[in-house]
Amino acid sequence: MHPTLQFQRLTCFFICTTAFLLSIASALTGAEPIRHRLLLTEYGKGPNRFVELDEQGKLVWEFQPPSTTVIFEVQPRGNILFGYGGKPTGVREITSRGETVFDYVSKSTQVFGCERLTNGNLLVAEQGPCQAVEVNPKGEIVHVTPLHTSEQNAHLQVRNVHQLARGNILAAHEGEGAVREVDRNGKVVWEYTGVTNTGDAQRLANGNTLIACGTQKRLIEVTPDKKIVWEFNADDAPEVNLTWVSSFQQLKNGNILIGNFLRGQEGKGAHAFEVTRDKKVVWKWDDHSFVQSLTTVRAIDGNVFPLFDGKSFRGWQGDTESVWRIEDGALVAGSLQKKQENNNFLATTKEFTNFELRLKWKLEGTEGFVNGGAQFRSRRIPNDFEVIGYQADLGAGFDGALYDESRRKKVLMRPTPEVLSKAIKPLGEWNDYRIRAEGKHIQLWLNGVQTVDYTETDARIEETGIIAVQIHGNATLIVRYKDLVIEELK
Repeated sequence: MHPTLQFQRLTCFFICTTAFLLSIASALTGAEPIRHRLLLTEYGKGPNRFVELDEQGKLVWEFQPPSTTVIFEVQPRGNILFGYGGKPTGVREITSRGETVFDYVSKSTQVFGCERLTNGNLLVAEQGPCQAVEVNPKGEIVHVTPLHTSEQNAHLQVRNVHQLARGNILAAHEGEGAVREVDRNGKVVWEYTGVTNTGDAQRLANGNTLIACGTQKRLIEVTPDKKIVWEFNADDAPEVNLTWVSSFQQLKNGNILIGNFLRGQEGKGAHAFEVTRDKKVVWKWDDHSFVQSLTTVRAIDGNVFPLFDGKSFRGWQGDTESVWRIEDGALVAGSLQKKQENNNFLATTKEFTNFELRLKWKLEGTEGFVNGGAQFRSRRIPNDFEVIGYQADLGAGFDGALYDESRRKKVLMRPTPEVLSKAIKPLGEWNDYRIRAEGKHIQLWLNGVQTVDYTETDARIEETGIIAVQIHGNATLIVRYKDLVIEELK
């Protein structure tokens, strides 16, 4: 039996919002300050937990794993994959709200490292014995690759593992201080040793390998013939108090986000910082009032993130006193005992331009126009209960249709009966909506079936606006929305 997941929000006053941002050049160049949305694992003197912070350094959510967790991976749709090293030990995948969607229980002594493979399988770094295990979505082992280390203590045998393009595996052996590449049968084809407490190594596009050198307080890039061609160490940035390079992330701009495990140095220096290839620190995070030390940290800028935390109306605005409420992790409006007189919308406080939005919705109703909708690129009409903009329609015969709410007031595109028959579900069942807006191109998918592929021809139509969920008026109904997850597109 697995331990209960604990998931809760904390009030924002626990977070020191100062010192979250640092942009060295912004004052001189007028450039926007660097901001990062962060996901991290706290470990050490503080509680072992996941923490997500927004761009202002404020808490989005926290989550307590079932047992010791130091490594994780963010999935393309925002789920989190992590190893847990207690008894039992294994790998778990959770949603951004902490719900378990996959759990593999290992028979090894301990698991920390893991990676989702391109074929959908899972690569697990097992310790005791030291091996890389490939597991399919059913939790079945499909391949085992022996890993080689002189370390006898299972707890220190292996950390991160990565499958390379040709199927070989690159593993970081912390206790031995070695990085090894092995083929699928476990034969060593390349190694680099003498990197104390290494926790991760990543193969670069140029064939070199980037290695976290743990308590050596450095990150190095080495060639296939083991020559160091780039190094960042504690002397390059004394202000961050580099103590233990516990994680690193290659950012899209070419910079590197480094996780600094402040074991024994709590309260001093930066937990995480961004450094250029010219060894300039352009951003750091050093909030010691909230986190004492961390192991893995990831910037999730531009990644998928939840619009709704399942617990509160944070980030939303509307009539939360008499119309909208939260039940079982869903935004809910309406009643089967009372008629909803007018349309009503609960909207995000933030505006979005290009994005892919996914959400689940469910309708129940007994009388009238049983309908709702997901608004996007929309605006509230002043002194009115209506909004104006695009709507992914739902219910009352409009499922899967693109409607122009309060503007042109017409259906812009709808699925054919044949297409709709493949997508529609009975009233009262949960449905999946996928909404993609990129420039003038708008696409809708209902329950995995594409229902709209529309290109806007009117140059006057705005391409930026709020996202909102609707309950339609003139009906006795209940509408529910949950699992609202968005990816902002460039």
